[in-house]
Order: sequence, then C-alpha cells, then structure tokens
Amino acid sequence: MSLLNAKGQNDSVSPDLLVSGWFDKIAKKSNQPMKKALVTGASGFIGSFLVEHLLAAGYQVKVIIRTSSSLEWLADLDVECLYGRLDDRQLLERAVRDVDYIFHLAGKTRAQTDRSFYEINYKLTKNLLEIVSRSNPGLKKFTYLSSFAAAGPSRTIDPVTEEDSPAPVSSFGKSKLATERLFFNNPPVFPFVILRPALVFGPRDRVSLQFFRLLNKSVIPQINGMDHYVSLIYVKDLVNALLAAAESEETNQKIYFVAAPKAYSVSELSRLTLILLGKKGFRLHVPHKFLAGYANFKNVLHGFFKGQGNLNSDLVNELKYSFWICSSAKFQEELPFSEFHSMEESLQETIDWYSGYGWL
Repeated sequence: MSLLNAKGQNDSVSPDLLVSGWFDKIAKKSNQPMKKALVTGASGFIGSFLVEHLLAAGYQVKVIIRTSSSLEWLADLDVECLYGRLDDRQLLERAVRDVDYIFHLAGKTRAQTDRSFYEINYKLTKNLLEIVSRSNPGLKKFTYLSSFAAAGPSRTIDPVTEEDSPAPVSSFGKSKLATERLFFNNPPVFPFVILRPALVFGPRDRVSLQFFRLLNKSVIPQINGMDHYVSLIYVKDLVNALLAAAESEETNQKIYFVAAPKAYSVSELSRLTLILLGKKGFRLHVPHKFLAGYANFKNVLHGFFKGQGNLNSDLVNELKYSFWICSSAKFQEELPFSEFHSMEESLQETIDWYSGYGWL
C-alpha cells in the first residue's frame, strides 16, 4: 500500500482534530487477516469518512481517484490509490479483483441534463457490476449508496418506508431509482445491499454548509412561508451503518432507509442550531418561484463559466415538497444498530469543524 499525502508532506498530526479524535476512539486491534475493501467516491464528503472508518476497523483500503480530485481528506491515510476514471474497464478489473467488499459511493448529485445523471449514476454502476461479476464473483458484499431521493418525498408527515412505491421527483432521484433496479432486474452472483440515507450532514460537507452560514447570519429560511420537515443522518452514523450493513448477512439483497430516529422541522432544527451558535434569528420568507428563477439563471451562467453551485433546478424542484421523512425502523430492527449521535452533539461537532476551518 502507498501512503498518501495530498500536500507532499509527512506531517504526523492532522489539523482535523475532531475527525482524528473520532478515528482514534473507534480504532480496533485484531489478529485476524485484514479484510480488503474498495471504495469509490473516496475523496468526497461521505467517502473520506468511510475510508477512515474502514481503516480504523482493520481493513486494507483501495480507492479509485480521478486525477482531478482533491486528496485533501485522504492525506496521510494508508490506502492504495488507483488513479483513473470509473469508465476505464481495465482499471476497474484491477481494482475489484482481490477485494472482499466494495462500497460504491461515486455518483453525480448535480448535473445540467438528465442524461448526465444516467451516464454517471446508472451506466457506470452497471459497468462496475458487470466487471465484478466477471473478475470477482466471490465478493463478500457489494454495498451501494443510493439516496432518499430515489423514493421521493413523503406525502404527509407519516414517514416513507421501504414498502412504499418509489415516486422520485427529481432527475437525480430517478437516476438513483433506475440504478437500484439494476440489482433486482438482473441480480449479480454476489451479495449486495442498498442504503438510502436521509439528508446527510457533518464536517466537510459543502451542501449543508449553506444552511449553517445563513443561520450564522441569523437568517432562518422559510420557503413559501411554510415549514419543511426532514429526516437527517450524521455522516459518522452513516459510515457506521454502511459497514454494519456490509458485514451482516441479514442485509443481503435488501434496501434500507438510514436516518436518525427523530425527524425535525426546519424551524426546530434552526432554533437548535441558533442556540448552539449563541445567536437569535429572524424568518426570511423565500418564494419558491424566486429559487426556481435563480437556479435557472445559474444554469444559464454554467454555459459560460466552469463549475456549478449547490443550488440547481433539480434541487429546487425537491424543495417544493414539505415532507422528506423516512423511517429507518427496518434497518434498526434487523441490525442491532443504535450508535446514533444526538442531534445536539452532531450539530455542535459540525459547527466547531466549520468554524475551525474558517468556513463559517
């Protein structure tokens, strides 16, 4: 394995103290042979936490990284790094050949066209499954990270469950649902599990950062003058769930929602965050039409300037719906998983990390 350092340095102490502290607490010693895992999307927000968690659990970890990806969160982690793209079949064959577990997190969450979502989320997953079936049919488990968006919002305050018929409302969600169906329409020869996480937040996340920045300026956003209700999952709880699901035979060939036990209204979540920030807030009513117009304007700008912000037409379409509540009761019943951080602790750790890195 090779030791990665994104800055070309060999610093023994990471400045990411909160993450390091969590990493140290879960570190384990074992005399058993090391299990090997491949992680796609490892340089991202969730993927980087998963890599740390796997290393702490005694895994050898292999990652596929695009040459354009930042290694900021993987610096100084003892992982085997393969540089290339997920559409490189020869690279994938080398990557999957000798691993016990695969965690497929890579995907596109923002795109200008429906085709872009399907090219990445659907086709690349299809190619990966075909290559694993041919090159490593004895794989112990393939874990696919889907999304709540694949199921679509709840129509009332009653949570969506795995038994409900999916009804995605965004192009992203539709591409994720199509990808889920790949596993069942043409089942692979190896075990798999699919997780649909609720809204994920935590250190390193640039999407939920926008919410924290608004509250740090005492602004409580309210779309169309209505409250929204959401299920959430702290990133550290999600990576715990990913590993627990991968290692359990109970989860084979199943789909699970993963979310904290309690759902929150945006107002309640805002009040709790403002208390932790030590601030008072005021409500800002934002018409949905304004958000839609702003997102469309950004789409036009995208044609002239490289890059894309976190707010786009697809996300704005999801914001029309007031209830994004799911139940993870099935997951908690079938796995003895009760390691959820409290919402207060999760928010405080996130705020402290954002502040420490100068993001707030």
